[in-house]
Amino acid sequence: MATTNWQILHHLTSTDPLARLEEIKQALFASRLGTNTLDTYLNPSRPTPESLIPLLPDLNQSSLTRAVKLIKTAIAKKQPLLVYGDYDADGVCATAILWETLHTLGGNALPFIPHRQDHGYGLSIAGLTDALKLFPITPLIITVDNGITAVAAAKYLKKKKIPLIITDHHEPPTPLPLASAIIHSTHLSGSGLSWLLSSKLSKDPLPLDLAALGTVCDLLPLDAVNRPLVKYGLIDLRQTTRLGLLALFNLIGVNPGATLTTYHLGFIIGPRLNASGRLASALDSLRLLCTKNQPQAQKLAATLDATNQERQTLTATLTKQAINSFIGSDLPNLLIVDSPDYHQGLIGLIASRLSQYFHRPALAISVGPDIAKGSARSIPGIDITSLLSEFKDLFTSLGGHHQAAGFSLDPKTLPTLKDKLISRFNQLNANLFAKSLIIDIALEPQDLNFDLLNLISTLSPFGVANPEPVFSISLTPSSVSSLGKTGEHLKFTFDSLLEIDGLLFNTKKSAPDFPSHPINFAFQLKDNNFRGQTKLQLMIKDIQV
Repeated sequence: MATTNWQILHHLTSTDPLARLEEIKQALFASRLGTNTLDTYLNPSRPTPESLIPLLPDLNQSSLTRAVKLIKTAIAKKQPLLVYGDYDADGVCATAILWETLHTLGGNALPFIPHRQDHGYGLSIAGLTDALKLFPITPLIITVDNGITAVAAAKYLKKKKIPLIITDHHEPPTPLPLASAIIHSTHLSGSGLSWLLSSKLSKDPLPLDLAALGTVCDLLPLDAVNRPLVKYGLIDLRQTTRLGLLALFNLIGVNPGATLTTYHLGFIIGPRLNASGRLASALDSLRLLCTKNQPQAQKLAATLDATNQERQTLTATLTKQAINSFIGSDLPNLLIVDSPDYHQGLIGLIASRLSQYFHRPALAISVGPDIAKGSARSIPGIDITSLLSEFKDLFTSLGGHHQAAGFSLDPKTLPTLKDKLISRFNQLNANLFAKSLIIDIALEPQDLNFDLLNLISTLSPFGVANPEPVFSISLTPSSVSSLGKTGEHLKFTFDSLLEIDGLLFNTKKSAPDFPSHPINFAFQLKDNNFRGQTKLQLMIKDIQV
């Protein structure tokens, strides 16, 4: 029944319980420390610009210094400032960080977030045309989370003698766009770079709340750079006074002071911030983060939640159609779906769900009469942006990173592009498409206790490059029951673990499919709080019968 190949990294050799726990500890830390020492991994210092900058080898420090000087001069001369953001969660957080900082410093600053359908992605001439209408005199434009690929827009501003500062973390082109200063590093998120710039401008230390939120939502690796940022950002978020976030937490039943984790940021808060940029205007998400008005905060939280529910319904329908189009056929190495019915704000989600379901890189393309816009998602080991760039002459725009890309093209060239891409991807090594599950350690029943759970918690926050540990164990289920409206979830109980049960979500198997003999479970260990009692629970990832 296994759908994946399991790669178990460590088998325990000790027999003594305390020695086994120590062996588990050493194995988990060894696979996650990277360049850190154990102490800096477990107890990193709160990030500062001075501690971050040495960790960013691709950051041009003289350009950062020049940007700070230009902005401070603009504030002193009362020159207006335009913060030109992006419509995803990272871009909205980056916009809020810089705009709030400039406003606090007395700057005449306004934020602008392009509309996905009206302006397209990033710094565009269409977006600039509308943004500049906000100002009676020439502003200093500062991008956040975009701009590094905006060569044409930068030339447009240069001709108009409008100063431009770019802050971005996406893959840079050659040559770089023309700008007064470029603050660029692929090691931080857009919101992380915005926090870095804002911290260099500010007289007081800035909270890491929105930088952490944007970093998690944009799937940055939680390495030596970003793990401390997110660790302390979570502390700041648990103590937040932002009315919009508090209203959103209350609406979705999250107690930030007690339970807030990276899971809530990436899978509950982030999708709601993203939803407005996908289906409406991301300005609602920006207003939610920045509002000082309680009634407005509650209204905006309700609006974002409703928009997210609409997004979920549309995505489920379109994703099901896309998946069904490949079921029963020989899968190519690259999955491509296109339709005039695809909403531009949903193509990234469609591509992502396709890629996850079939473990293949996937492209979803919204086809209009004059332009087709697409989104790409990949799997580990395949650099999707690099491969697409081999055919850059067929695109009118293309940008992204290893695991995701966005692009546009003339619809007339779509058939040619599809043929060339499928042919190119079919040349890739078949081993790249073998689905695997990394399991940290194989355990025995005696290893499952709260000491192990406490040990796991010291590894948090979890995310890309610092995944929550996955274990394996062989157990005989004493009972298997179905849960959910359609029985899509299963609950396992075990006579050998009277106080521990297991949950398997969204499975195609039913309770009678499981025999009464040992089964291998891949799982994450959690605690389950119910009616004042706390018990351990296995959150099952995969099963081998």
